[in-house]
Amino acid sequence: MSEGKTQVYGPVEIVPLPDEQVALWVAGSERLRWHFGSRHPRPFFWPVVGPSGRMLTRMGHPADYSHEHHRSWWFGHRDVGGVNFWEERPSNRQQIRQLQWLHYQDGENFGGMAVRLGWFDVHNTLLMQQDFYVTLQPLPQGELWIEWSVLFTTPLAELRLGQTNFGFAGLRMARSISAHYGGGRLSNSEGSAGEAQLFAKPARWTDYSGPAAQVP
Repeated sequence: MSEGKTQVYGPVEIVPLPDEQVALWVAGSERLRWHFGSRHPRPFFWPVVGPSGRMLTRMGHPADYSHEHHRSWWFGHRDVGGVNFWEERPSNRQQIRQLQWLHYQDGENFGGMAVRLGWFDVHNTLLMQQDFYVTLQPLPQGELWIEWSVLFTTPLAELRLGQTNFGFAGLRMARSISAHYGGGRLSNSEGSAGEAQLFAKPARWTDYSGPAAQVP
């Protein structure tokens, strides 16, 4: 590589699709897909595809059919002003809806999207607004750096967020990488390992890797 030149592993393409979906492609392959249709209780990403071409996340729990709210990579919270935006029940009418696209961008070295979401209670009252930004940067060997950030605001004079272990971001790992079902490995910056040691504990970073035989 010539001095002063940046290696290109992209490009990153944002591909609008029918049925209120948007795919994020890297070097000609789909890596993420954003589902934002109003028929869903909340928007979510699925699939999330790793460097090997295998899915890193899944829809639902491997062993519990009642966990339909585990939609791959999603946002929710069990107590937003007393409203449960985490579980999905037949009686639930609260919803997180996409209000607008703020931006999306293709690029040779990076790409991304930005959306505005609204958190509405059963009376269709906007409790909270969420601006969600995602940037993708391709790396060597098909790896992908995904950086995301959120900004929460409320139009109300006051909005209480209850203390809970269920929120804001949720990830349901694929069975093949799961620590419980697939022999995956959980560790963090504090030297802890395993779900029991990591759950609800602060850390600078957390690593979730597949079984040792699958890791180069």
